[in-house]
Amino acid sequence: MIYRAIQQNQENEYKTFCEQNNDVSLLPTWETDWVTFVLSIKGRPEAEATPIISTFVENLRRIRHNKLCFEKNASLVEKEDRQQWPAVTVVRAFLDGKIDTFKAFTEASTDENPADPKWIKRWKSFMESLEEARDHPDQMKTLCSKFMTAQRTKKYRHNKKM
Repeated sequence: MIYRAIQQNQENEYKTFCEQNNDVSLLPTWETDWVTFVLSIKGRPEAEATPIISTFVENLRRIRHNKLCFEKNASLVEKEDRQQWPAVTVVRAFLDGKIDTFKAFTEASTDENPADPKWIKRWKSFMESLEEARDHPDQMKTLCSKFMTAQRTKKYRHNKKM
């Protein structure tokens, strides 16, 4: 259908469809890419045009998929009744500037006093290590896992003394 529309000079209908069903603002070169795509199809036999069309459509699907995944992950951080914080969610919260929600959760669940100098130092050190690893997501996940393990261990030892 796409091939026929382009060959019959009705590509603007397909372009409108693409723009209505995709966030083309994520594609800064959308207009140029569109013109290149149409010109690469016009006048070609369908057998030659099919792989070009497939690549174009797959690229639009990939962009839609990535956007949906990002929105889903972003909404994971926003969850207000969260009882668990996987390391990947903590990393996302840090990168999105929403780490205060995790800090509040940690303080509440481990009975940390926000004014305690030891806690302030531990939290500051954790934030600095995440900042240093900002460009290495796997390293950030490891740092988060280690921090959370240390917090659970501290809580367990504190409860064991009681």
